Amino acid sequence: MNKIITAAICAATLGGFAETTNTLDAARVVVTATRNTAPIRSIANNPSVITSEDLERGHYTSIPEALQKKAGVFVSRISDTPSQAQVNLRGFGGDAAHQKTLVLLNGRKLNRPDMATINWCQIPMQAVERIEVIRGPNSVLYGDHAVGGVINIITKQPSEIPATTLSASFASDEKYEQSLTTSGKLEGLGYVATLGHQSGDGYRDRSAYDSASGSIRLSGNINERVSAYTEISAVKEQHQLPGALTNLVVQSRKQAQNPDDAAREEFIHLQAGVDALLTEDLIFNLDGGISQKDLEADIASWFTYYDYKFYTYTLSPKFTILTPAFGLENELIAGIDLKRETLDTQKYYDKARSALWTDTEIKRTTIGGYVADTLQLTDQLLLSGGLRMEKNKLKAQQKTGAPLFDEESSDWENAWQSALTWLPTDTVKVFAGIDRTYRYASFDEQISYSGYGTDGFNKNLKPETGMNYEIGVEYLPASNIMLQATLFRTDMEDEIAWDWSTYQNVNLEETTHSGLELSAAYTHELFALNTYYTWLQSEFAAGANKGNEIPWVPQHQLDINLALFVTDDLTLHTHMSYLGSMFQSGDNSNTGDNHQSEYALFDLLLQYELPTDKIEATVFAGIDNIFATEYNYLVSWGGYYPAPERTYKAGLSLTF
Repeated sequence: MNKIITAAICAATLGGFAETTNTLDAARVVVTATRNTAPIRSIANNPSVITSEDLERGHYTSIPEALQKKAGVFVSRISDTPSQAQVNLRGFGGDAAHQKTLVLLNGRKLNRPDMATINWCQIPMQAVERIEVIRGPNSVLYGDHAVGGVINIITKQPSEIPATTLSASFASDEKYEQSLTTSGKLEGLGYVATLGHQSGDGYRDRSAYDSASGSIRLSGNINERVSAYTEISAVKEQHQLPGALTNLVVQSRKQAQNPDDAAREEFIHLQAGVDALLTEDLIFNLDGGISQKDLEADIASWFTYYDYKFYTYTLSPKFTILTPAFGLENELIAGIDLKRETLDTQKYYDKARSALWTDTEIKRTTIGGYVADTLQLTDQLLLSGGLRMEKNKLKAQQKTGAPLFDEESSDWENAWQSALTWLPTDTVKVFAGIDRTYRYASFDEQISYSGYGTDGFNKNLKPETGMNYEIGVEYLPASNIMLQATLFRTDMEDEIAWDWSTYQNVNLEETTHSGLELSAAYTHELFALNTYYTWLQSEFAAGANKGNEIPWVPQHQLDINLALFVTDDLTLHTHMSYLGSMFQSGDNSNTGDNHQSEYALFDLLLQYELPTDKIEATVFAGIDNIFATEYNYLVSWGGYYPAPERTYKAGLSLTF
């Protein structure tokens, strides 16, 4: 189904809803909240949308940087390497918070089946059209990982007129970036192709990285009712691992703890899909993909050397039915998600890979079916709800190592949701919802294959489950003003955490995650202001740590972006970020001295659009962390991962 057709169908379906002439509201639609195109006004959520204009103005070097600065997402890292960032929505903290935020690329899941973060370098910034952030559970539509929220990165569609963009930038610590994007249509066949390269020495010793990526997407209409697309993408990336510092008082912030740790990755993915408007009230979508990741990790500091091969196969058929129900406008979505993930991993005693230590194979098969419905009760009231049932089968075999094992397990989980959206006026939205959510243990949470004598399959580890409750309001007093507020509480059971006394992961007793999210946007001919504030209270609700804060969760986070339009061609961008103090990751007892104090960062960027006729040319220069504030990307289990102080960047972009 062509996106234009989708939007038209949704507009027709939603035609009975309270309409608005508010230009800010009319321009805002999302595809993530419902797995279909839908106006923000019609969904029971207050999403954040980073638009193409935001991305062009911000000159961000990675997706995590854009999420952190423009959408108020909490981001952690272990080095300057863009590929290693961890995102955290709704204050889950701990070592696997990023496992509770689902990351999508055009609706395709990017989360790895093990505890490692996704490789953000597989998404060239120059290919991104917009980023949608849906806070709160969405397990009904997406299943595993969608506990704290969903981030969907949407790439550019073919342009009607052929266009090519070249960009290059450089920054402190010998960071360089070059990219090319070309887009257009040839006799009805749309194309978007990208090439990108990033490299840098990093702020700390032994934190250099190098990444090259490319992608091509072809799409078009087979006839007036059927369209199809196919895309292929690849990335080759390598980075050094400086390790955590143990004492910042006596150690230099820039020094490396690990003298020879490094990792390399090669990734290729093929995706294809077809969309068909079967009747005026019935739409069919089918998407499928195959991917392969080859990784090598040389962890010399632990005398271990790993090889990993990941294979992933997905297939997702979906129907959208627009037939009225009980005489009321209605949209029903039903689909199935099939996924097969395989990991073949070998561990060696030496860098040359001549002496095998362990040889392990892990397979996971998930089959999930879902249904979601939105019913227009009145012109001002929408009722939405959904249900998902999913089976997760996990099988692991250690063929070399000690002890040997060949085990499997199977889990059934379910998610459901219900929400009301009230539209009392053209400019006000009020919503309330309740959700049940879940997350399966990742490969290395449930299965140990380290070779240190504790290897095995932990069949006692249960999936995480939770109940989420939230209410929210959106107010659009004028076409250039937006105000949003969301109050939520998530009660979790069986969250997974490492237990040093048993040397395996265990299920925790109850935890709670409560918070308030506020956002505001104001545009004027002279300036544009955007702000996002989050207050979080995440704590253990039972057990030995009852009442303690969940570590590595800032209670307060504030991001403010102000763009000053000095002239038609010259813009000054400012950004301020404040994060409250937090206990180090792993400090569940809240007794450790190692923690991150509160800090604030200030950034400036000047952008100038050159007055040219046939070429759109833009130059920029900026300073991040103007006041050279010392802070840490991450503090975990007694280790510090220092972040850069003041850095500089500049670049040029040409479109023709």
